[in-house]
Amino acid sequence: MLEEVLRRYEPRTLAAVAERIRSKIGRGADPRFSDGAFLDAYYVALRGPAGAPDAVRQAAARQVRHRLSRPRPIRREPARARDA
Repeated sequence: MLEEVLRRYEPRTLAAVAERIRSKIGRGADPRFSDGAFLDAYYVALRGPAGAPDAVRQAAARQVRHRLSRPRPIRREPARARDA
């Protein structure tokens, strides 16, 4: 089903599917990436290395789900001094 969504690339559908996947893995939207880019990366990661046996692809998918489910620390930039 995800493959079909990616083929059609309809913005409303991409947004709905991306939101659903993010909620399942406990991630919020990242403003640096579009919904399409998120779903492309998620799909590639779930499929695992091309031509790999099923066990390898499933292990790669588990690693991706684990990586995506961990909360990431918030990066804060130090305050910059303003010129007067």
